[in-house]
Amino acid sequence: MASTTDKVTVAPPEPAPESSYAWFSDDAHEYVREQIRNADQKATFFVAALTAILAFLNTQNVPTRWLKDPRLWSLVDALGFVSMLGLAAGAIILLAVVFPRLKGSRRGLLFFNAISEYDNSVEYANGVFARSHDDLVRTKLEHCYELSKICSAKYRMLRVGFWIGSVGSAAALLFLLFAKSSP
Repeated sequence: MASTTDKVTVAPPEPAPESSYAWFSDDAHEYVREQIRNADQKATFFVAALTAILAFLNTQNVPTRWLKDPRLWSLVDALGFVSMLGLAAGAIILLAVVFPRLKGSRRGLLFFNAISEYDNSVEYANGVFARSHDDLVRTKLEHCYELSKICSAKYRMLRVGFWIGSVGSAAALLFLLFAKSSP
């Protein structure tokens, strides 16, 4: 019977540089796409929450408190205005996160609008097969860069919308607390 010290450990072979680049481009591409999906999901959740609060305030007739001359506003009226403005602005900004950004070259190998610029599927397939492995990996890495710019813009908008919506939510909470005690 052989002991565990008799076993020979064999290291896996080093991948060829080409496959390392391909592996990296695949993982980077999937990572950035996942981050874009996450931003869209977060924005959708926050839009739903903000619009629900906005709808609730509307059922409480909050607009009637501030739809008058601003010089006649009380603190509660101002809170009602700030809450509805912040909630609406936050929701609109968060909706902008979800809207697609359809920039890109008019003809290419990865962007769906660029692929559709080919005359037919055979022309597209021939365009792919005409490229070397390195060219295809480079194309995917360039696409990763373009996706990362989209992802960065989405997260910037997500942060702005979240903070503005948070101000609106806090003002709504204060409004609801103070409105009970004021006429």
